[in-house]
Amino acid sequence: MSLLVFALGAALAALGGVIGGGFLGVYPGADFEVLPYAFVVVIVGGLGSLPGAMVGSLLVGLLDNFGRRSSPSSRTSRCSRRWR
Repeated sequence: MSLLVFALGAALAALGGVIGGGFLGVYPGADFEVLPYAFVVVIVGGLGSLPGAMVGSLLVGLLDNFGRRSSPSSRTSRCSRRWR
């Protein structure tokens, strides 16, 4: 049973990597951009807690997006001026 669960987790991780690679682009060193977010999600959500990981990932994702939107560097971009 444990081997089956491990194989299912590995298959889902591979599928997520294939799907995410098409959206984000794959290049050497891309894992170092995602790894800190994964650690923060695990710390916020709690190790071994699936509901906690879901809440942690939503919290980290929302804070990251709102933080990027409200940063001073985003106010000088062409796209953000169009929406004001």
